[in-house]
Amino acid sequence: DEEFVVSRGKIERRTSMGLPVSKIDIDSLRSRLSTNLQTETIYQKFAEVGLQYGQRFQTLREIFKGEEEAFAKLNVSDMSQKWENEFYLHPSVLDGALQLVAVAGSVSRSESNPFLPFSVRRFVAVREMKGDMWVYARVKSREEYQIVAEVEVVDANGDLIVRLEDFICRKL
Repeated sequence: DEEFVVSRGKIERRTSMGLPVSKIDIDSLRSRLSTNLQTETIYQKFAEVGLQYGQRFQTLREIFKGEEEAFAKLNVSDMSQKWENEFYLHPSVLDGALQLVAVAGSVSRSESNPFLPFSVRRFVAVREMKGDMWVYARVKSREEYQIVAEVEVVDANGDLIVRLEDFICRKL
């Protein structure tokens, strides 16, 4: 049996992240991003390229798209079990945040090969995911086989919950 590295990282627990205060103006983003997309349409497009998301992982709602950016409300499925509410970072909410990168960068372009998560340079969790949440994804750069994006999950007031810096998706 040959061993190989699947993942590598460094975890630090800090009381002060040394980050600039990040607040997203939810109303401003909703009005600035001109295209309002239907949830069903997005998940149908994912299915057409081979990404079948079950009900628990269809978390994007109220999706707004601009040029190389997208903004959406995140919703934990009503099918979620009570014990799932105990997650500090709920897996389906975090997955939904990553799905939005595809919306921002590739879903509307009729591509047959989807972009899938590959790596993240920095992942910052400021506090646990609770209540109403929104996610903002902005494509920083795009090549034929790779997208680099910034992703922020915020609460209903626009205050930062999670940030992914230099999140990379590669074409399957």
